[in-house]
Amino acid sequence: MELIKYLGIVILIVTLNVSGSMAQNLDEIIDKHIEAHGGADNWNKIDALKITGNFTGFSTVKNFTTIQKQPNLYRSNYSLGNFNVVLAFDGNSGWTIDPWFDVSFPRVLNTSEENVVKQKAEICSPFLNYKQKGYTVEYLGKEQVEGVDAIKLKLVRKNGRVETWYLNAETYLEYKQESIWDDFGYPTPQETFFDDFRKIGDIILPFYVERSFLIRNRMTEISSVEINPTVADGFFQMPASPEMKKFDFMSGKWAVKIEILEHRGWRTADSTSTTISIENNLLRMELAYENYIKYINQVSISYHTDSSRYVMTIYNSFDAKLNVYSGLFLNDTLAFKNSNSQKYSLIILNSDSFLIESSSSPDKGQSWRVNDKFYFTRIDE
Repeated sequence: MELIKYLGIVILIVTLNVSGSMAQNLDEIIDKHIEAHGGADNWNKIDALKITGNFTGFSTVKNFTTIQKQPNLYRSNYSLGNFNVVLAFDGNSGWTIDPWFDVSFPRVLNTSEENVVKQKAEICSPFLNYKQKGYTVEYLGKEQVEGVDAIKLKLVRKNGRVETWYLNAETYLEYKQESIWDDFGYPTPQETFFDDFRKIGDIILPFYVERSFLIRNRMTEISSVEINPTVADGFFQMPASPEMKKFDFMSGKWAVKIEILEHRGWRTADSTSTTISIENNLLRMELAYENYIKYINQVSISYHTDSSRYVMTIYNSFDAKLNVYSGLFLNDTLAFKNSNSQKYSLIILNSDSFLIESSSSPDKGQSWRVNDKFYFTRIDE
């Protein structure tokens, strides 16, 4: 019985030592990998990178420009065949302008596409500060990859996505990576090879990256790297369409004075405030005010590309109705109609004020009478 206990203790000690040794070896491997890239201290000094070079897709070689910024901000302009593509990640979500989908305006990425851009957004190796990022790493032993002795690591990102990395056992730099990639919106397995590592300042980057998935083959060849370039505010945010950019100035908080036409003339009904938000090509605001009755109007404005018209919806809490209006810009006035008897006009006065007029027509659009006026004045925050 004592012998069994003794053997059990020995096995436990050996197991703990092996586990501890493996953990220690893994930390040493990752430390050497980061050091081979220039070291954590030098990478932690990097706020942004501007990378330019040639990108090969569909057998066509064209220039590309990629800008990365901490933490995990990314935007790349490149070409696929004859189409110019923009791919970006703002730190929370990804977007693209990709004419391959017959879409000329910015759109939000699907899950498969966003998983790819998250991989691309890593400003250094994903193993840098991986624990702080919520990643886990497992050592899978050594393996020969195309004649190269490689250290095999399994990386699991915070979202559960799994990647297999092969580090050159001699240099500790990445040689190959396997993960799920994206092919026009569909997830697909891929493998990537890294080569031509060069020192830029105090950091080291692969100047040649080749990626293969299905029948696709992509090559990235870097020609220059700028460290810590100046990046404009909002550069990584999804831009509005040209039609919706006309409303950019309206984002923020506004004081609203409301005037109502009565038989005695104009009367100030109420004063209120609202916050206007513009996101993903949609303007939103809520107007809550009283004119004998309490009204809460939820208003949204977007642009409908198929009809080349603006669309405004107004949900009125009083009668629980959702009304839809179609509109066109004429100079600084956007006129919305939902019939020949009701109209809203949005009149831009200047960058700090605008007016919305509600009108009705007694003769099916032959003449119009303004009934309500909403004066918006910017509130400094």
